[in-house]
Amino acid sequence: MTFSSKQNSIPVTVIINIFNGSQTLSRAIDSILDQDILPVRIIIWDNQSTDDIAAVVSDYPDVDYYLAPSHTSLGEARKLARQLVDTQWFCYLDADDYWYSSKLREQAPFLNAQVGLIYSSVEERTSSGKLIRTIKSPYSSGYQIDRLLNRWEISLVTALINNDILNMHSLDFDSSFFASEEQDLITQLSCYSPFVSIPKVHGVITVTNGSLTDRSLKVLGPERRRTLGKIKNSTPFAFSDVLYTQSFSKSYYYDCMYLMHSMDFVLARRHLKSLALISPSKYLLLYLISFSPSLWFLVHNRPLKSIFISYLDFLFR
Repeated sequence: MTFSSKQNSIPVTVIINIFNGSQTLSRAIDSILDQDILPVRIIIWDNQSTDDIAAVVSDYPDVDYYLAPSHTSLGEARKLARQLVDTQWFCYLDADDYWYSSKLREQAPFLNAQVGLIYSSVEERTSSGKLIRTIKSPYSSGYQIDRLLNRWEISLVTALINNDILNMHSLDFDSSFFASEEQDLITQLSCYSPFVSIPKVHGVITVTNGSLTDRSLKVLGPERRRTLGKIKNSTPFAFSDVLYTQSFSKSYYYDCMYLMHSMDFVLARRHLKSLALISPSKYLLLYLISFSPSLWFLVHNRPLKSIFISYLDFLFR
């Protein structure tokens, strides 16, 4: 079912991937229906939830509900749901996140632009609604691969994705990824097409204590290196070799974060020492901080982590 018969609708499909999120699903759907301009379609892709998602969706007759034939990775679930999209533009909103009412209206003027993605700033809030931080993109519109190699600042919560450009370059979510399937896809897309950045807050990410699991942290570095390998093979002239090398080094910093989190301080320091020899201005301080685990964990907690990352980025300007 679509909203095309209603006034103030735009050719955008919204996908909500969900697994056991019935308590927050209504808030997510309501934030779509409360938009100043409606999308043409809303799809719920239920990844074999054990709570009663279908009962919640039954209160929304204009929403299309699909039950996955089997439980899959999130990357595979996003890919399967995308196969249902028949509009040029589509986007994702996870069931525990939500939008502000102006999102689609303020992104709509760019739908006719020859760009691969339109995105905005986003807030991180606790489940009780307390503001943790606002992630404002420091980037202007245009080609952004060099910027994204240096610092990741695009949230899928606010992104509108051009389905035609994905199809043109045979791009899709990698179902084997566990922690960074969206970063993998958007990084590849940025090699082929410019993006539009809107410096306004349009969405909220709900952050819980379990948002970054041990397994996610463990695979983040290896997955990032796989993404870098993909773009090196497919579009080697789309980005700076210097930033590519720096980004590759940073992927090993993610490994160090996992090792510190796992209390393997000796191995973490060994890796950080190697990174410090390659880039002392960026990693020497992190290496020294690793000798005080309590300080390390303090620095890597929000919002201090955001401040610290900004400081490191300043060193590389």
